[in-house]
Amino acid sequence: MGRRRKKLGGALLTISALCVPVSAHADWWSWLFGPKDYEDCAENAAKEAKSKEALNILLYACDSKFGGRRKPTGGYTFYDSRQNRYFDIAGPNPTRAEGAFIEKQYSYYVAAQAELEKLRQEESQRQEAEAERQAALRRTAAQQAAIAQAEQDRKLQLAQANLERRRQAALSKIAVISTNMVCLYPSLPGCGSYKLTATIKNQSPESISMLAVGWVFMSEGAGCPTFVQTKHQEQVRLRPGDSIVMNIDSGLRSDGPASKEFRYCVKVTDAQIMP
Repeated sequence: MGRRRKKLGGALLTISALCVPVSAHADWWSWLFGPKDYEDCAENAAKEAKSKEALNILLYACDSKFGGRRKPTGGYTFYDSRQNRYFDIAGPNPTRAEGAFIEKQYSYYVAAQAELEKLRQEESQRQEAEAERQAALRRTAAQQAAIAQAEQDRKLQLAQANLERRRQAALSKIAVISTNMVCLYPSLPGCGSYKLTATIKNQSPESISMLAVGWVFMSEGAGCPTFVQTKHQEQVRLRPGDSIVMNIDSGLRSDGPASKEFRYCVKVTDAQIMP
């Protein structure tokens, strides 16, 4: 009996030694068994760390040990950065079944991302093809516009060439049929200032819209030159077979001859026809 009491007393002593009062440690569970989750671990780290560097090391260790994070409403959540998604879990770390579920969801995520990337590539290819088609249409339109412009330019050149041919033909058939020159100041020597009257007839089949004339004073015995400089022009409306009288005042030119006896030559130097 004496031995049993000793043994029992020892057992009672051991039990009493384990029953440490709660006030002896801030968290008796963590003190006895270690932290139960990340938040508990982080709290202990904050208490134990002596420096910021030490705290970072301890927090890293907590993060490595516990994957889940405590939810305010109870339970835990696990964040899978691969798929940017949170999963509810029962404890501070995913169980085998929870880990398998997360991996299965990740495989779905990878497949969905692959399908999305395929759709993006197809859309990119479609847009590139559409852009190329539009570019081809623009090139075709530009080529057609260039061809049309070239054809228009060709027709314009032909029309201008034809109009010039008609003008030259008409010019050759516009004749000065009579002229008269009167000195404006008879009392003065010579005929520096004068008035020229010229009657011009349109013998061409064209209607004339502008006439230009020139004249030159000639010495005795000289003939009318082939080229005469234009000295006067005016807008007219001269139909085929019609005549016009042009009254031209020398004005400020005073380029008449020094003598009252003189000879002169008047010519039509240019003309414009109606298209």
